Amino acid sequence: MPEPGGRRRLLRLLVVVCLESGPVHIEPLLSPSCYARSEQAAESNVPAMARERPPKNPFKPRPGALPPFLAGRDRELQAVEANILQPLRDREEASSNAALVSPRGFGKTALSEALRILAGRLGVRTLDTPASELGSMGELTTATIGRKAMAQVRTTERRGKETKVGLRTPISGDWGKTEERERTALQGAPSVREWEVEWERQCRESPLLLIVDEAHTLDLDVAYALLNAVQSIQKRGAPLGLLLAGTPDLPHHLQGAQSTFWDRLAPGMRMGLRLLGNGESAQALRQPLLKMGTDIDPKALDAMVRDAQGYPHFLQAWGHAACNELLEEWSSGGRKVTPTHVDAARPAMDLERAELYAARRDELRCAKGSPLRKPLGTYADIAAAILSADGQRLHLGSVEAIVENALADEMGEATFNADHVGAVIQRGEHTGFIRRDPLTDEFHPGISSLLSHIAKVGAKPPLQRPTKVISG
Repeated sequence: MPEPGGRRRLLRLLVVVCLESGPVHIEPLLSPSCYARSEQAAESNVPAMARERPPKNPFKPRPGALPPFLAGRDRELQAVEANILQPLRDREEASSNAALVSPRGFGKTALSEALRILAGRLGVRTLDTPASELGSMGELTTATIGRKAMAQVRTTERRGKETKVGLRTPISGDWGKTEERERTALQGAPSVREWEVEWERQCRESPLLLIVDEAHTLDLDVAYALLNAVQSIQKRGAPLGLLLAGTPDLPHHLQGAQSTFWDRLAPGMRMGLRLLGNGESAQALRQPLLKMGTDIDPKALDAMVRDAQGYPHFLQAWGHAACNELLEEWSSGGRKVTPTHVDAARPAMDLERAELYAARRDELRCAKGSPLRKPLGTYADIAAAILSADGQRLHLGSVEAIVENALADEMGEATFNADHVGAVIQRGEHTGFIRRDPLTDEFHPGISSLLSHIAKVGAKPPLQRPTKVISG
């Protein structure tokens, strides 16, 4: 409020205005609180439900987004905390590494984000970067030690012995072939040795967990330098941990960098994410609704859980679509997701599923460098075999036999080899069409509904024999 003298000056001004322009309503100017009184009076005639703003939809169907409730990943969180984060926090010498492996949509990126948050609570520094931002040695050194440190360390203007390594590696996207590639740091960047020394110094000052997402796409030169540097720094006792997250072909990709990273992982640190169980799926859907002050009808919850089939991406999409339908009725007092909301959300879910199936189908059909001219038919045979198997499980040998028969039909038995067979199977794993149990070598559906879709659309038409026409 203005000071007493200021109020008197304001009154004089208003008197002048009244004399010059006629009477004016001055109560709001002198007493602004009347606005609050009039608004309260107006609102008293409106039901409380209508005045309450609807909350934001908590579900996040975007790829890589951390869901509002991370269900079914306690085992992975506890393993990383016990074997990596706590030793880093305590600056123990035995730093450990881990790998998260699963088809897309299973929640690798979301779990990585949860681990980053957990590390922050424990006081461990994290660097979370996708492989796409580590496309060269220059980008790798900048990401790990920072631009300022790069400028401070001695740079090299020549390609010294430390920065050059000859290695035979697979050509990306071309199966069964190799080429000689020269691994050389970018001119003007720190040498490999100087970068490694600076990175170790920073880790000793502040323990670090490096998280690399989409690691199955890492440039092989970068992967070779990164994995060898991590191994060297850890051997010298610096607190550094590495977590690689990628699709099921990550181990094969790392072999291309001639790295033993996968083989050296401690027991339990090769973490293959699985589909969620029914109880975990129900939690993922219900807990966010309870937090926003709503609930869900048991029949509606059961319908959404059954349709999502434990696939985390579908669970978020279902929650988002059903919650949108509920929020449309918020002003009229709707506070519970019902089967009616589920029915209304189904068209949006059908579209979401169709788009995902089309993308995965195209990946299987148009796989670059595939030894099969028409791979979709072979994947349909694999799908049909898994669906007809007892418990929907098929051993590796059975899957290989299906692929070998298809290759023999197209290429001839003398042409294809084990690399061709492995490439076809890896493509199926990469797309999430099938998933392999690393302990039993049994294959399961990646997403059961996707497997059924491929079995249907890729089924080979029955052979039609020409009809013999008998003239009368």
